Amino acid sequence: MIKKIATFILCVTAINTTGADELKDSIRAMLAKVTDGVDAVNIAETPATNIMKVELSNGNFVYVTRDAQFIFPGEMLQHSERGLVNLTERDLMKKRKTELNSVELAETITFKAKDEEMAEVYVFTDVSCGYCKKLHRQIEEINKAGITVHYLAFPRAGAQSTTGKLMTGVWCAQDRRRALTTAKEGGAIKQSSHECGNPVLEQYELGLRLGITGTPGIYDSSGKHLGGYLTTDQLRNAVY
Repeated sequence: MIKKIATFILCVTAINTTGADELKDSIRAMLAKVTDGVDAVNIAETPATNIMKVELSNGNFVYVTRDAQFIFPGEMLQHSERGLVNLTERDLMKKRKTELNSVELAETITFKAKDEEMAEVYVFTDVSCGYCKKLHRQIEEINKAGITVHYLAFPRAGAQSTTGKLMTGVWCAQDRRRALTTAKEGGAIKQSSHECGNPVLEQYELGLRLGITGTPGIYDSSGKHLGGYLTTDQLRNAVY
């Protein structure tokens, strides 16, 4: 009897696995017809009956019915005793946290907090961006507020653009902190002769995976998107 039960469980499991694979294949096939080069990275169940969650290669999430007939872009909110819970933002935070924790901090340009560190943030920046320059003019008072800033490169026109090449010079400089400040002040960057890989391209691609559309893009260590440009007080309130 026990042997028969075990065989039955194995058969059911095999059927469920096959059904799940077919379901995901049908959703991927449908998305391939309606998206322009955007792939489905991951497909999973949601708390809503017959609604699947699809993580896309451009960093966004969409929701698809199990029969692959209807697509819902945007956010999924769930009503609970605590009010509305944004399930999409929760998933995005998990993804961002994983991605940001994988970044080698030695590849960022870091301005450390003065005295005791109370928080750290990741800032995707572009040296040609006005609000990025404005934020950087506050860097000393941000550090005095106990906040460490890890800058990541995100040239909005692309890694191979004029700005992207300038930022490669910044990231390859012997003194990257000074080079970043100089570039944001409009000064010339002396090109380094040493090999430093391609950190700007890697960080730009990371930004694309996280869905960055503008700079500055500020995130805390939990993956929460804090916003674009923030005053020092706004940033302090956001991370404390």
